[in-house]
Amino acid sequence: MSDLPLEPGERLRGRYVIERIHRMGGLSTLYETIDLQSTRLYSRRAVKESLLDISDGWSVETLSGLFNHRAKLLLGFNHPIIVPTVDFFVIGQRAYLVMDFVNGVDLEDVLLNQQKLRVDDVLEWGAHLCSALHYLHTHPKGPIIFRDMKPGNIIIRASGKPCLVDFGISIVYKKGQFTAPLGTDGYAAPEQYGGGVTPLSDLYGLGATLHHTLTRHDPRLFPPFTFEKRPIRVANPSVTREQEAVIMKALAYDEEERFQSAADMLQALNKVIHKPVPVKDASSDDR
Repeated sequence: MSDLPLEPGERLRGRYVIERIHRMGGLSTLYETIDLQSTRLYSRRAVKESLLDISDGWSVETLSGLFNHRAKLLLGFNHPIIVPTVDFFVIGQRAYLVMDFVNGVDLEDVLLNQQKLRVDDVLEWGAHLCSALHYLHTHPKGPIIFRDMKPGNIIIRASGKPCLVDFGISIVYKKGQFTAPLGTDGYAAPEQYGGGVTPLSDLYGLGATLHHTLTRHDPRLFPPFTFEKRPIRVANPSVTREQEAVIMKALAYDEEERFQSAADMLQALNKVIHKPVPVKDASSDDR
């Protein structure tokens, strides 16, 4: 397979017809496609193509196995804020994750193009995302750690509700385990830089995302772990002290000073927004 991106009209596995490139970056490309085998008349899918990176000495076979194991975890998720994964496969040195296509705009583009957002809307998005994290962290196959919470992985639907996309580096948590230091600078929790990760790492990423959205201070442009030097209420006086306190607690450098679960953070957010968001526990799924 060529190193060039796929062209409109090309097919993957004879099923997914490329319509256009939605986004390119790093080692991955996101395509908008038509699924010819869908039971619906005209069904769009988002297909994420990722290069299996063998630069660290891993073989393609090993990386393919890891990808397939991780992708199997994503099938069958049942949460309104999580975009369903419907298929996955590997072709050569490229791994493909197929998801339902979501009509909307990712939060990173919203931040670039929209001058002002209502604080209540932003915090309500945060509560919905916290509900999704609670679902993942209580999953019977898990806890599943998302590991890359950031505006670019959040889509705001036309309805105004957010949804979480791109589970490409999510993992099942095992206490004491260490992994490659994956995540996005600025949003990744301190422990991720050393290869450590826990469910509380996702809460830090959510806190960083909410801080960025409310202040417009992109954390990638500042030294890591310096949010306290950019107070939310200085940049956005519409935020109350109580609302700021919730976000800053999620951003504590030490894990023991953060909320100790997504349910705890959701409860705190629900106290400072006008439309409380319910909790959905993954253990209630019919499997």
